[in-house]
Amino acid sequence: EQVGITLSKDMLEYLAENLRSNVRQIEGAIKKLAAQRFMGQEITFDLLRKCISELMGGEKTVNEIINRIFEVVTKSYGVTKEEVLSENRKKEIAHARHIITYLIYALNDVSYPKLAKIMNKKNHSSCISSCHLVEEWIREDEAFSAEINSLRKEIDKLG
Repeated sequence: EQVGITLSKDMLEYLAENLRSNVRQIEGAIKKLAAQRFMGQEITFDLLRKCISELMGGEKTVNEIINRIFEVVTKSYGVTKEEVLSENRKKEIAHARHIITYLIYALNDVSYPKLAKIMNKKNHSSCISSCHLVEEWIREDEAFSAEINSLRKEIDKLG
């Protein structure tokens, strides 16, 4: 309001999810958007993404990291993103779903309700269960722990 722009709820959520280190980043993004509007540009989601990307200095956004997690894990386990997000209970799909849920939570520090939304779940209790299950597998199985570390390295390499 102070700089004369209005952002949709989705845009505000995107700002909050991707600019977490300090409030100055959010202020900077809003001022940058206001300057663009002042120069006659319409404030769109693409413009918002561009402003955030510039502010983060090449750092990846939460959405980019989530997309990389899906890409790496689905490729590694031979399943599709659509299968993972479905209610399919086949063992290999459920296994990949647990791992993706855990990695999104571990690498992005998103809330469980937000994680449920990303994973297409009705409530967040299944996401909590997935995270706890994978943490247990990591503690109890050295080979699985190495597999998760390998996936993390592959996620870091992309982009």
